[in-house]
Amino acid sequence: MARVSDVEFIRSQRDTRDYRRIILPNSLQVMLISDAEIDKAAAVMRVSVGAFSDPDGINGLAHFLEHMLFYASEKYPEENSYSKYITEHGGSTNATTGSESTNFYFDVNVDNFNEALDRFAQFFVKPLMSADAVNREINAVDSGWAMGLMAGAGSDSNEYSFFSVSIRLTDEGHDHMEDIVGIVFKYIDLLKGSEIHKWFFDELVAMCETEFNYQDKCQPLNYALFVNGTMPFFPPEEWLVGESLPSKFDPILIQKKLDELSPDKVRIFWESKKFEGSTDLTEPWYGTSYSVQKITPDTIKQWKNNAPDADLHLPEPNIFIPTDFTLHAPKEEAISFFLINKIRKTIMMFNS
Repeated sequence: MARVSDVEFIRSQRDTRDYRRIILPNSLQVMLISDAEIDKAAAVMRVSVGAFSDPDGINGLAHFLEHMLFYASEKYPEENSYSKYITEHGGSTNATTGSESTNFYFDVNVDNFNEALDRFAQFFVKPLMSADAVNREINAVDSGWAMGLMAGAGSDSNEYSFFSVSIRLTDEGHDHMEDIVGIVFKYIDLLKGSEIHKWFFDELVAMCETEFNYQDKCQPLNYALFVNGTMPFFPPEEWLVGESLPSKFDPILIQKKLDELSPDKVRIFWESKKFEGSTDLTEPWYGTSYSVQKITPDTIKQWKNNAPDADLHLPEPNIFIPTDFTLHAPKEEAISFFLINKIRKTIMMFNS
């Protein structure tokens, strides 16, 4: 049976939450937090094992097991039923693996907290890790070429600017670098050959205007730095805007910029530990080893003559961009009903 531990918690003067520490028979410490003003319940489990505990030769084991626990448990054997239950009841779930610990956590509608907590607990009690699920999780990591992609304006000045595409590769992706660059140029060719739709520009304008018109006040120093950075490049009436809002729809200029994204002008920075010992130059400031190679004419020709890929397509119009920001006052009946049926919500936090 759990025992209550009387602790006088140090707390802020405005903290209205209730706290209790209990210790379970297995010595697990539990912190209970009750707050009458929140609309979700949440739980966190901290396991004191992380990446530093990975055995020699099995790097990434802690992170791998973090993923595997989400699959199923003996009590709830359907795969991914835990995540599905949380999502269907207004919640979210995740986990993070650190150096010395792994955190598992979720939040959910308060009425569904008890069952969610049971599902959460079961993958610590009796998790199911079938050979098939293990192999699928391993293959999910190993089979792809890329784990992340970012694109946008890179380094620029009054004299030049870069359009940068950064791709984080898997080990297999490292062996297909030229193929990946070819896919990037396939998509650029798709953009070049497609109609430049004004609706896409209008979507960008709508999202930028929403972000600009409803922005929070930032710290004075940050705001002063922002305005100072716009003053050399914009007329005085636009100093408070800067690059926050698009200027005007100019399909000719857009097409011109697209045409500049050519294999003839590409510069590739390829970073990998696999190049250790195979570089022939060292930069003088940080001692970084590197090599410089010219892209062969045959490779550039191949990137230029890529056949279209049916899997590549332009995005559909976004029907979820908000247009009405009117604030509606709640009805008095709804306020009265809420006050009468005010429910205390509980957050549970676990520490092992």
